[in-house]
Amino acid sequence: MDAIALPGTETAMTTYLVLGGGLLGSGLLVAAITVRAVVSARRQARATTAEPAPAATQHVFISYSRRDIGYVRRLVAYLRSSDIEVWMDGQIPNGTRWDQVLKERIDSAVAVVLVMSPAAEASDWVNAEVDRARAQGKPLFPLLLHGNVTFGLSRIQHEDVTGGRMPSAEFVRLLRDLAGSERPPHQTPQTGDVARKLLPIPSTAREDVGTFLAGLALDRRRRIDILIGVDESGKSTLLRNLVVDYRGHGDAVHYVDLSLVDWRHALLAQPAASVVFIDHLDRVAEGERFRAAFDIFDRVLPALFSAGLTRLALALSTEWRKSFIEVYRLPPEVMLNKALPDVPFEAHFLRAYRDDELASLCGGLGLDTDDYRDPSLRRAGVLAMASNTSEQWPIATPARIRDVLATRWIEAGGGALDREARRAMWELLGALTLRGEPFVLDVEQLGSLLGDRFDRAQLRAQIGGPLRWEAEHVEPDSPAWADLASARVLRNVIVERTTTPIIAPLRTSVLDTLRDLYDPGDLTIQVDRKLRSIAGADFATMGYLGPVLATLRARLSPDQLLVFQDLSLQGPDHSDVPAIGPRVAAAVEEALLRAMRQSLPDLVRRLAGVPADERSAYRGGSRVWLTARAWASGLPLRASAEATLAELLPRDSSWRYEDILDVAVTGATTTLMSRNSSDLHTCLSARHDPVEQYLADVWDGVNDGAWDQIDATGRDYVASLDLPPAMTGSLTAIGCRLQRAHLGAQDVREWRLIDCELLLADFRSCRNVELADFAGSNWWAAILPPPARYHLSRSCDDPRFLAWCAAPPWTNPYYTSQWPTPFE
Repeated sequence: MDAIALPGTETAMTTYLVLGGGLLGSGLLVAAITVRAVVSARRQARATTAEPAPAATQHVFISYSRRDIGYVRRLVAYLRSSDIEVWMDGQIPNGTRWDQVLKERIDSAVAVVLVMSPAAEASDWVNAEVDRARAQGKPLFPLLLHGNVTFGLSRIQHEDVTGGRMPSAEFVRLLRDLAGSERPPHQTPQTGDVARKLLPIPSTAREDVGTFLAGLALDRRRRIDILIGVDESGKSTLLRNLVVDYRGHGDAVHYVDLSLVDWRHALLAQPAASVVFIDHLDRVAEGERFRAAFDIFDRVLPALFSAGLTRLALALSTEWRKSFIEVYRLPPEVMLNKALPDVPFEAHFLRAYRDDELASLCGGLGLDTDDYRDPSLRRAGVLAMASNTSEQWPIATPARIRDVLATRWIEAGGGALDREARRAMWELLGALTLRGEPFVLDVEQLGSLLGDRFDRAQLRAQIGGPLRWEAEHVEPDSPAWADLASARVLRNVIVERTTTPIIAPLRTSVLDTLRDLYDPGDLTIQVDRKLRSIAGADFATMGYLGPVLATLRARLSPDQLLVFQDLSLQGPDHSDVPAIGPRVAAAVEEALLRAMRQSLPDLVRRLAGVPADERSAYRGGSRVWLTARAWASGLPLRASAEATLAELLPRDSSWRYEDILDVAVTGATTTLMSRNSSDLHTCLSARHDPVEQYLADVWDGVNDGAWDQIDATGRDYVASLDLPPAMTGSLTAIGCRLQRAHLGAQDVREWRLIDCELLLADFRSCRNVELADFAGSNWWAAILPPPARYHLSRSCDDPRFLAWCAAPPWTNPYYTSQWPTPFE
């Protein structure tokens, strides 16, 4: 070990280690000995100081890539549950200089935990944080999440957490010792202290109704409180914890969960109690809906108050309350008040957290606020579930939480037939979403799609949870619920032996949800097996199943070699789209031209700034083409076109904006350059190559940039093979069809595309395209960056390529010579 600096008897202590040769290869054992020495020195310092100050818990700094944020949130919550103070960059206030705050937090940290992955290794921020930590002599605790150990850190002992595991107890103990934590992890709260530990449960009148109700324990007057809120808003948790408060004050308390017991026995045959808490009145199993509730309100509760009951609190579901009102024409709390007019009562309508409350709670729980902004998740019960890092709930992603909530909603049906109806609606939601059909149905349509198995009134009564009743229609409560249901159905498609085609493009959010739901290793094996089973099937048979599975496979293992063989990974064939009329084409072209023309001076200025010695794309350069492409990609072209199309086209989904714009973009680009050829010619003249070649670069760049922007708006769907923006692994495709594939910004030098159909496969943002192996593939039908096309074309004598040159599927008005003439 090169150096260990131990504080002596100074009041302000800074603990640090200089990681040198001995410690780098010694493993956790030496690290443990070192940490114990540091802790021992601290304790000795406190013992020898005349008036010791209270020991302050010091923080641990987390260094990570934002691409690993899901795991890091769970890690932070796990460490905090072990009483370790953790700091991550999500706590930087708006308006603060990031670099300054990061340096200060690293400098004041007692240790740095590095979450290693290919994304982290490629991150400039992570590298800077590690460099700062090592320069300051901070102990480094690496965790290997994905890929290989970060270069330069192989001699430091790391802990393997691949698959999303939490670090070992020994790892946590070392961090706790360094951070000065005195309390053992996972302490059990003491009786009487439980309500204080609850998350705040806001109501329309109070920031925390739990604190208010707990404070009433000392009030001996009669009173009724009714909690009304959506599922997982914290009602049940609050009631169970209030039991502890009231018992702590000597009250005879009776807690009744009517979803588990017979209500007659639970309320009429039990010993007398002064305080009663009634939960899940909305889940009573009964033949006649609301009959039990009516009897409880009208007869049972008045009898209990006559027998000495002084305090009642009960919880009601918002959806159940709405249905109750439809039947009895008055709210349940009003009916109860009419039955007991002499007992004061208050109804507490629980609400979702406001943005500021949500941000504060998520910050304290180690959760990402953005994951819980959906109204279905910004609830006390959901956040409490998400922050629980016990062995039973180790990975609480929003998708898994929704999965649990959907299961609970189904199981909460009052009887077997109710549960069957809920399950059928849930499965139908997934099936329709996967087929690209809207799930906005009235009760008649819903019943018909379910095979008329259920009474219409029963179906209407079971709508809730992930579904909502809106304007006489049932629909998903949010798109995330539809994603979850669709992900479940897609998993079934993957694992089943028979094959169900996917007939419409699939939302990428469905793939993200599926990836969160299941173990990545298991899912990878299942996807590979399914890809082998559909080899040889064409697009007409499989639809989008091939592109969806291949895209999912790439997302599951972006750092591994991807091998696809004899697969249809193509996008849609738009040849059957009706031809657009000249009036529509002219109107859209003019709209695009207006948007381009307004910013033309900016294009001229940018082009003039390109160095004069830059070669044209036809001679291997790229700067002029890239400049024009960047300019066009930032214009409001799609908005301009869609505003025009909305006035001209029917709203029957028979038109694809992309197909119309494919024609209009080319026309608008050509017209723009024809009308402004003088200005463009002037700024591009006196250069290394003929000005016509640079003008061709501009034409190509503007056309490509316009498509970058238009295409980006549709990337929320998987309609063809869609790779992550940057993979560390490579791709081998043999005998595959990659029509309209989106290939990201990869370095493709190691790629092998053998005997593939590459029609309109987009390589424009890829690097080293000329070094890829395109043996037997029609690379000239792909969309290549001009320099790569130059390199590949110079020496190509493939007969298919020469035939393509005779009638290329592209037009450039500034360079009309046939390929490969420009490269001679």
